Amino acid sequence: MKSIFSLVIFLLLSVSSFSQLTSLAGLHPALPGEIDHSQPMMIDGVTTPVFSPEGVQIAPEKLGEYFSSGELTLEPYCNDKKEVKAFVFRKLSEEEKKMMSKMMVPVDEISAEEKNHPIDGVLTDMKGNKVKISDFTGKVVVINFWFIACKPCTMEMPELNHVVTEFNGKDVVFLGVALDEAKALKKFLKEHAFDYRIFANSDQFANEMGVMSFPTHFVIGRDGILQFKTSGFSPTTIPTLKEAINAALN
Repeated sequence: MKSIFSLVIFLLLSVSSFSQLTSLAGLHPALPGEIDHSQPMMIDGVTTPVFSPEGVQIAPEKLGEYFSSGELTLEPYCNDKKEVKAFVFRKLSEEEKKMMSKMMVPVDEISAEEKNHPIDGVLTDMKGNKVKISDFTGKVVVINFWFIACKPCTMEMPELNHVVTEFNGKDVVFLGVALDEAKALKKFLKEHAFDYRIFANSDQFANEMGVMSFPTHFVIGRDGILQFKTSGFSPTTIPTLKEAINAALN
């Protein structure tokens, strides 16, 4: 009887695992050239499912644990029509871990176009006011690209608020460039404090800046030239962001 009971439990677990794995049936890791980089990737666990290395779908509220592990990277999976239908975490090799630990992108790795042309663009704040990035020339501009359903974006907000406090009184402005509409943002911000100056409906600006994943951080120097950029959520994001701000100030 005990062996039959164990067999039943094994079969139930196997069926459960199989049902999760079949969510990836017919998909393959995206190949070079298969992804349309003009469209942002919504890595939120809601818009598109996200799976563990074992093929188990991850609940949106658990994504932060995987992003901050330092052991994993995320890969898009496509169907035969080259449409991204899922994301799957993969274990990093030792070499990849070394690369991931260096989150800062120095100026010599930023594109020639970004080095030669000041960043500009028009944003709309929560009151409907139009603001240009060039309005802040002479100050260091820190931009956070995010959206409400992005769990890593919301998880890092308390730490970003500490960064704002740390640089209070210095020539730094913090801009929260969100994809969501103002109405949705107002409701969200009533329950989640975010001390950046918030801008709504900014998907076009994000596309113009080549932002493809979220969150993404920019640090723009006093001359309007991009000095630093990083995407994703990891334990090194905030420390390297602060280093980049100090470097731009000095």
